Amino acid sequence: MAIQATAAIQPASRQSFRNIAIWILAVGVMTLYGVLVAEYTLKYFYPSAPRLWDTFSASISSRAWSLGKGSVAAYRNLDYLHNRVWMLLHTAGGALSILLGPWQFSRRLRTRNPGLHRKMGYTYFVAGFVSILGACGFLINVPIRDLQKDTAFYWALWGLLALETPTMAAALWAATRRQFALHQNLMALSLALFATAPVMRSLWFILGGFTTLSQGQANYASAMFLAPLCLMLAIVWTSKQRLPNAFPAIRLPRYLIPALGALAVAGLLINCLAVQSGSVFSNAQFWLPSSVSGKGALYLIFVAACAAQLLLLGALALERRQGVNPVLCLSAAAASLAAAIAAQAFVSQVALGSASQTSLAFSFGWMGHGVLQSLMAAGAVWFRRQGKPELAREWLLYAATWAFSPLYSLMLYPLAALFYGVDVGWTTAQIQNAFVIAAVYCGVTVIRTWRPAPRPA
Repeated sequence: MAIQATAAIQPASRQSFRNIAIWILAVGVMTLYGVLVAEYTLKYFYPSAPRLWDTFSASISSRAWSLGKGSVAAYRNLDYLHNRVWMLLHTAGGALSILLGPWQFSRRLRTRNPGLHRKMGYTYFVAGFVSILGACGFLINVPIRDLQKDTAFYWALWGLLALETPTMAAALWAATRRQFALHQNLMALSLALFATAPVMRSLWFILGGFTTLSQGQANYASAMFLAPLCLMLAIVWTSKQRLPNAFPAIRLPRYLIPALGALAVAGLLINCLAVQSGSVFSNAQFWLPSSVSGKGALYLIFVAACAAQLLLLGALALERRQGVNPVLCLSAAAASLAAAIAAQAFVSQVALGSASQTSLAFSFGWMGHGVLQSLMAAGAVWFRRQGKPELAREWLLYAATWAFSPLYSLMLYPLAALFYGVDVGWTTAQIQNAFVIAAVYCGVTVIRTWRPAPRPA
């Protein structure tokens, strides 16, 4: 009996150690970034300020890459100077939220000192809303100077604000209504959205170290899959919590499956015809090369993406009767990885030598998109084998949402192209996919965690 008890304890202790290590890493990264960014704006008030972030970024890469021509600091220096009060509100509030946020997920703090947990939580909310106010003031006062460089990133920031504000408000409301499971899930999404800042800076250094991109280009490219990446972090965290899970079986209308299948095939044909004709975007001489290898990579992206869509559609159709189908999900994961690999090939063959910001956005967007979608589909199979059908069902739904995000872009593209032109319009539409994924996350979170208040006797 003693041997059996020891064997049963070991996996739990390993899991606990892994969770603690991940939490310490997250707190370390958030604390480092919070301290650096809290001091960042002081140089615009006091020229003799230490400039900790400038020193840190230059030590990791190089001073020319981090602060020289083509860097975000050089491009935005006058904007930051003229709007330094708004930036101070944004950076100080954001830094405080980033410093406090990870500690709110400490179970020990919540159980041993709930009063401190509440005080830190209210401080987090106040600091977060101050940061949002500063960001709104900055974005309103800074014009779009370069349509290619500014528009997509400008709307990416507005999109983050549009997601963060209602998420924080809903998390606070859930806490006041004592819906603590829902509160924790919404707080995970809120902190993940605040974490886009340190994650993006980390992606700058990764892309700068392994590619020939300037920091400005790395900033633009990483914005394409930043929000979905941070949303996935929130999904992973909420899936690991010991919360009641009652996500119901997926009930889709009968017409939805064939309609989405037809849209997927139509999207594949339209994209392949566009590649063949060379009319994908107006700057086709930069976007679409005459080389066969560049066209081949684009064809593979679209074909693999369509295959993943159809496979996940089949898995959704079968889920209610037989649960998550491992063959369909793993095949969809493989197709998604194939799309990501093709996007990487397109990056190396076309985008890095291209003058078009759109090609960079498209390529890096598909790389991140394919990898995350593949992880979601494989995660559904893993949870099924772990005997957690509700989580398997949930991850299958997320994977399908990811898979059909190109269709959302096609729906938004005509309107975006009307306002911003055909090149920037596609990139702007691509960014809005995060809204759909976040909406599905919030819907699933409410279904899983909402507990109606007991009726009075």
